[in-house]
Amino acid sequence: MPYRNGWFWIDDRDYLSKRLFSFLMFVMTLSETGGKDGAPVVTISAGG
Repeated sequence: MPYRNGWFWIDDRDYLSKRLFSFLMFVMTLSETGGKDGAPVVTISAGG
């Protein structure tokens, strides 16, 4: 990932860091609250 004219990454063998970042991504996903609109509601007359 680029950051301030440099590149940073997590080594494939660094399981502790990968687990921590995965947990943080999971928590951030659960805490998102905006932008989720419901599906449009369609009504159909059944009485003719």
